[in-house]
Amino acid sequence: MHQDTLDRDPIRQKDRLTADRAEPGKLTARATPVAVYPCLALAGIGTYYLLPEAGVAQAALFVLFNAVAMFAAWRAAGRARGTDRMVWTSVAVALTLATLANVPYYAFPLIVGRPIPFPCPVDVLFLSTQPCFIVALLALARQRRRGDRAGDALDAAIVVVGGASLMWQFVIAPVVNQSGMSSLAHVTAVAYPVSDLMVFAVLVRLVMAVSHRTASMRFLLAGIASLLAADVLLAIQLSSGSYHVGGPVDGMWMAYYALITVAALHPSARRLSRRSAAVEKGISSARLAVMCGIVLVGPLVLLTSRRGAAFVEAASLVAFVLVMTRMMGLNRRLMSAGVELHRRASTDLLTGLANRTEFRYRLQLALTPAEDRVGDVALLFLDLDDFKDVNDTLGHAAGDALLEVVAERLRQVVRSDDLVARLGGDEFAMLFQGRDALAHAMTVGERAVEAVAEPVEVNGTSVHVGASVGLATTCDGSDLDTLMREADEAMYTAKRLGKNRIERYDSALHDAVTARLALTADVDKAAERGELVVDYQPVVDLATGAVLGVEALVRWQHPTRGLLPPSAFIGIAEETGAVASIGSWVLETGAKDLCAWQRRFNLPELVLNVNVSVRELEEPGFASHVADILVRAGLDPRSLVVEVTESVFADPAGGAANTLVALRSMGARVALDDFGTGYSNIAYLRTFPVDIIKIDRSFISGDYGDDWDYALVEAILDFGRRLGLDTVAEGIEEVDQLLRLQNIGCRSGQGFLLSRPVPASAIEDLLSEGSPLLPLPLRASLQPLRRSA
Repeated sequence: MHQDTLDRDPIRQKDRLTADRAEPGKLTARATPVAVYPCLALAGIGTYYLLPEAGVAQAALFVLFNAVAMFAAWRAAGRARGTDRMVWTSVAVALTLATLANVPYYAFPLIVGRPIPFPCPVDVLFLSTQPCFIVALLALARQRRRGDRAGDALDAAIVVVGGASLMWQFVIAPVVNQSGMSSLAHVTAVAYPVSDLMVFAVLVRLVMAVSHRTASMRFLLAGIASLLAADVLLAIQLSSGSYHVGGPVDGMWMAYYALITVAALHPSARRLSRRSAAVEKGISSARLAVMCGIVLVGPLVLLTSRRGAAFVEAASLVAFVLVMTRMMGLNRRLMSAGVELHRRASTDLLTGLANRTEFRYRLQLALTPAEDRVGDVALLFLDLDDFKDVNDTLGHAAGDALLEVVAERLRQVVRSDDLVARLGGDEFAMLFQGRDALAHAMTVGERAVEAVAEPVEVNGTSVHVGASVGLATTCDGSDLDTLMREADEAMYTAKRLGKNRIERYDSALHDAVTARLALTADVDKAAERGELVVDYQPVVDLATGAVLGVEALVRWQHPTRGLLPPSAFIGIAEETGAVASIGSWVLETGAKDLCAWQRRFNLPELVLNVNVSVRELEEPGFASHVADILVRAGLDPRSLVVEVTESVFADPAGGAANTLVALRSMGARVALDDFGTGYSNIAYLRTFPVDIIKIDRSFISGDYGDDWDYALVEAILDFGRRLGLDTVAEGIEEVDQLLRLQNIGCRSGQGFLLSRPVPASAIEDLLSEGSPLLPLPLRASLQPLRRSA
């Protein structure tokens, strides 16, 4: 069955979860029988040494330990899958061979009355167990690998060489030099330690390669290690003639069987070979000390005896070469890690460009005086226009893809010795040096604007963004922070001047930015500190000169800069969010004044025009907030005209449109201010909640040609009448303009010719006098408006 199918099997997943809960090395409540077996094993080993040596009971107990381990291994093999099944099958075969060997090994002396001869077929069975363990360990080592495979292999080889030196000196050499043995006996005797040495080599390789061991795997490795230790001790005792049945070697063998049994019964036995994640780790201090100490094994061994000196000396040389190779590998990795660390510290990981830290370092070097350095240093700051819209609509993954494309395009417009960096987000910077630094930077900036403006295909969508670029040179600033600040200010100037362009820093720009920052800090508290004032500009009936309404225009009486017009601070207030509090204050003040004038002069038809920004309209509950203000002021909502600009057309189905619908539903009217300067889509007038059109002053002043402008005005008037919309002409400043508007049927207007914005007291005087707001030459010859069919 395919491994993926097994991984999806619910029973398999349940077994895996059960095994996971048992990690690492802890026995869960479900594994209670496993916890009992070690206690039984210890009791059994103790009982073994209490029984008569070389007796039937002792032999039966030993074989029982072997048989239990064999059955447990076969059970684990039957329940495992994939590589785990191969591992447990190999272990089970090894234990089966051991059982088949142990029965005659212990039965022969009991039946015949003398030890079993050496060598004999039983030795073949015992020796056959070692290849089975090698197969099991190799399967585990292949599946459980850590990051540094070459380093782990070298470490294992060093340990094995050191172990081989000890094995040769104390186990193999005494057997080889022993006299009175046949050739077959010599070969068989040497085969035992050699096969143990091979198992030891694979075991060490596995231990070095495994970064995470399950509890079952720990017990299995401990059992095999116990077997190797028992074999070594047996060989030493045999060479000295001190071995006897019932000695410590038998206890070590029984511990080996017990550990294998616990490993096979543990719930985690089903996930022995689960591949662990590759993790790059440095060598630990303990492992390094062991590796270096193994080089000393050979000389220390030779101090005890010169027997087999040639082999030990060769092994010491090999160990030394392996350790030196390992050290050189560690040194290369250390140097590589240092290079990679520097690369990561100085490189933007997304685009591969230099990052902010590297850019500041390189800029500081460029600004440091040097005898061989000539020319100036030029700096470009580039910020993508409307990049936030890409992230909001297509997602951050698409935004990252766009940044990578932009980075590649910027690489292509610079020279090889220029520096391009990503400072963060959608901000980039470029550094230029040399006699032509300024001219080259200007050329590159223009190319960068053109390159970025090219459409980018992102996830099947064509994305268009622009770039605002700021330029600063050492002619403008001298130190690093000043130069970067100046380039940043120039870049924001490019944004304010329409985006998708390059601007160079100048000192006047800095003063303007400084003043803007000061206003930004103060505007939030302007209404709270009582620094705002409202002037009113009348909206006049062009036929009679009567005042139809007043437009509330806010001013800021700044404590240090004097009286500021709306154009000086409303844009800042929209950016900071202070426009909401300012707008509320203006509406409340205007509503109270208008209500008082309506009552005092009996003018219930007088209306209040208030400018409202798109940001205010998009605020949840704005319509309810306006209604509350009108209730407190005692003003009928039908006396309110909300003036908006054509920017609300950008999202006809958005929050601003919904708010306007809510305002109209409560009786207020909506006026479209500065008509003709924004989106200028007349079709919106049929679907958008608009009652009044205010024609922009540029058409009235004749900036584009009198005949053409007034033809457009007349067309707008006619279109408005057909849609049932009122029209107001803005910016009337000359008598000729007024006469032409009267002639084409414009009913109302406002401008300096009629009245400048004036304080509330001046409006009271105008209303109390009741004089028409028309120039004196026109007052005596008032004519009715020409009505168009």
